[in-house]
Amino acid sequence: IYISLGDGVEDIAASNREWNLYPNPADALLTLTCDRFPDAGSRVLVFDGTGRIIAERSATSSHIERECSDWAAGVYLVRSGNWHGRVAVR
Repeated sequence: IYISLGDGVEDIAASNREWNLYPNPADALLTLTCDRFPDAGSRVLVFDGTGRIIAERSATSSHIERECSDWAAGVYLVRSGNWHGRVAVR
């Protein structure tokens, strides 16, 4: 998994979080965990290769699962707050 953090004060706090996105590559179920999301109800967005949002939900716990078996094979960007990671779907 590729994890990249941007610039800014909020990024310092984000870098102190433990993020996991698995399995990678995924084929049926994608799991995102974080020891604490940036804000209560943080939005988690999934973008396809064209930048279109294909999935969105609010983080209500530190463990989020998302069915991905109907997604086309490719690489997707998963984003929450100022954190983002890439996952491949086969």
